[in-house]
Amino acid sequence: MTKDEILQARVSKRVKQQVDEIAQQKNKKTSEYVRSVIKANLTDDSASVNIPKLFEDDLRSIARDTGERTGVYEAIEAQVWETIADDAFRQEVRRPVFDADGVVTIAGQGSSTSVGYWLADRLRDRGIRSQVRSGVEAIQMHSSADDTILAISRSGKTDSILDLCSNQQATVVAVTDPDSPLAERADHVVPLPSVEERIDIYATKSLVAQLAVLQVVFLDDYVDIQRFQARFRALDEFVDGQFKQGDDAAGLSGQSDILAAIEELQRHNDLQSDPIFGTLGSQRGLGNEAQLKLTEFLHVHAESTHLQNIVHRLVNVLHGGSSYLVTAIPQQGSATYREWNDVLFGDETSVWNVLQSADFDQKVPLIAFTLNGGPAEQAVRERSLYGRNGLVRLDAYAVEPEARDLILFAAIQLFAYGVLCKLWLQDPALQSRVIQSIYNPAESTDEEVN
Repeated sequence: MTKDEILQARVSKRVKQQVDEIAQQKNKKTSEYVRSVIKANLTDDSASVNIPKLFEDDLRSIARDTGERTGVYEAIEAQVWETIADDAFRQEVRRPVFDADGVVTIAGQGSSTSVGYWLADRLRDRGIRSQVRSGVEAIQMHSSADDTILAISRSGKTDSILDLCSNQQATVVAVTDPDSPLAERADHVVPLPSVEERIDIYATKSLVAQLAVLQVVFLDDYVDIQRFQARFRALDEFVDGQFKQGDDAAGLSGQSDILAAIEELQRHNDLQSDPIFGTLGSQRGLGNEAQLKLTEFLHVHAESTHLQNIVHRLVNVLHGGSSYLVTAIPQQGSATYREWNDVLFGDETSVWNVLQSADFDQKVPLIAFTLNGGPAEQAVRERSLYGRNGLVRLDAYAVEPEARDLILFAAIQLFAYGVLCKLWLQDPALQSRVIQSIYNPAESTDEEVN
């Protein structure tokens, strides 16, 4: 073997080890979480436990953790607002990103990668060359002194991100815990607040905190605390509108579009094949987040892809079983919206026509997330795939784009976790195995629960 082949073999082995470790951690965390929620509510009479209701109660608590009233806004205001709102600080950390002579690489792991895709497209709108690399992909990355690495990490302890920032020539801007190892290795640090998660694997509050801080530091033309607070108030209103009212009420409201979309999947999809999430523009991060969450909770091999590439994916997947398409509709009137409409419905090579002509029997619902209604809503309803669709209409017309982004990410997390509640935990056989694993752990393995 040549020297280059030996090096490539070592890198490939290291990548495979990291992928395997991450997969094992996800399965273990999910199983631990399922057990912890059920075990906390079990009585001697296990038959009296309504497992889906337990998780619907948890769903509402998780969703309400994101807004103004429950910690994220207060944590940002108390811990990092003075720093991130300072004009001199913002200019300092923007300079290596906005004025880079080379490429800006946004690196992250898990949900931080979803935020990275969202930020990369926002930066491209401003003419900044940017790309996204996950922790595993970043191992093979090379950079020059003209490049900038914008590393996003909730803990600042992720090995692959630490290795990346230690072994590159680029300027490093870290978005992380200011007291973390990553912060020590960075040239510039954008501080993230410390927030306590109800479920570590879900990381809802951390995701929203990352989005909100990045908006202020890199996207806002001016900073105002009232404007910032209004974003979280809009998020609160959205979350409240999705749930049944009353302290004793559990689960999504019958008027919730997210519930309607989940039920559409429940009628027409058994999740035996791989879900596909099609997005365009800055909503690619939304598809990536949906992919992560359903992979973590349902252990399917979900995939996020741009709509331009989804036609071939559909042809390859649909002949093997059912699947579904989730897309976020871009802002009405934008060039991206026109592209979305053309790719999805436009000509004989569109997604719509492929689905209409494909040789398979399964119905494929189109789950579309829209913030703007109007022509977007009309297009989905008129072209509903095989007469079925799940239109998630998020009433956020009066809020600014930054608040819409927070709402969209919260919506996809609600959607993914709602799928878990409705599809996974209503399986009586699975419930029995989970309860057995609690009472007789020696007789039940993680593989049985997963």
